[in-house]
Amino acid sequence: MTGCRVATAIVVVALAGCQTLPRETPPVPGALPPPEAFELRSESLAGLAGWTLRGRGALAAGGRGWNGAVHWAQCADAFDLRFIAPLGAGTLRISGLPGEMRVRGTDGTDFHADDLEAELEHLLGAPLPVESLRWWVVGLPAPDAPYAALELDAAGRATNFLQSEWAVSYPRYTTHAGIQIPALVVAVRNGTRVRVVVDSWTPDECE
Repeated sequence: MTGCRVATAIVVVALAGCQTLPRETPPVPGALPPPEAFELRSESLAGLAGWTLRGRGALAAGGRGWNGAVHWAQCADAFDLRFIAPLGAGTLRISGLPGEMRVRGTDGTDFHADDLEAELEHLLGAPLPVESLRWWVVGLPAPDAPYAALELDAAGRATNFLQSEWAVSYPRYTTHAGIQIPALVVAVRNGTRVRVVVDSWTPDECE
């Protein structure tokens, strides 16, 4: 499998399609110090049964870029994630459980991945940390790896941290279903840049 096979699954385009953002929710200092507020927020978000996200994603590396719509359904540890390129150029779908993922594309790509990040780097030509993004898109470091340089705003929301050599930042937050969620997630590592713009997010009682 080579990076060119993804050409019909995700179109190579300019990254201008991810500029429109949801309105930002300003930080509101709470009664608790930011570290304690962050711990309570982390427990609440980690305890959700599941959620559904709709938005836009972009990946830039080595002078190339991909972008498109993102549809993500999370249910406990299982997820179904679709990257949908513009103008009907194709879809890349990743589903299953960590360590038991299936990757499918409209170009006929269809395989099971024990090491999802390594397989996606081989396919796309750049790393895409999908299993960590599950946590990053709700504003939390992934629980299965150490993190450092955590910075919090006055409301106890993460604004920056380092994890697995990725620098993760949250330029702004917004509110969906009464829960404050990042409106924009940016992750950078060794010349690779991942962006996710969250247009809608809903907690789910998954089965």
